[in-house]
Amino acid sequence: MVQCETASMAGAFAQRSGTVLVWITETLDIMMAQQVVRAMSGSMGLDHESSFSAMVDVSEKGRVLLSGGSGGGLLVLRAGCERGRRELSVDAIDMERPAEAKPRRHARGAAA
Repeated sequence: MVQCETASMAGAFAQRSGTVLVWITETLDIMMAQQVVRAMSGSMGLDHESSFSAMVDVSEKGRVLLSGGSGGGLLVLRAGCERGRRELSVDAIDMERPAEAKPRRHARGAAA
């Protein structure tokens, strides 16, 4: 597990935290969101399994958005520290029916 509270790491990781919003209106948008997640997880130092899991999450949630009646929605990709670990979360917001499910978190060295 990678801790976020140490002073030496906090400054470096602070530059890699943040939120990216991706509008999903076609399949190409899902592929773009997967590339963004790959870049975010690489810059965060997440292991391959966590990175792959986050990309699968993007794919699943993006396809659900496209199959819904609204024809798309918004993927919210968040990088940051949660409970002392680096984490990447993927949330989907259907503009017709806002999602109520909790986001899945992908943490380095921890099960998603």
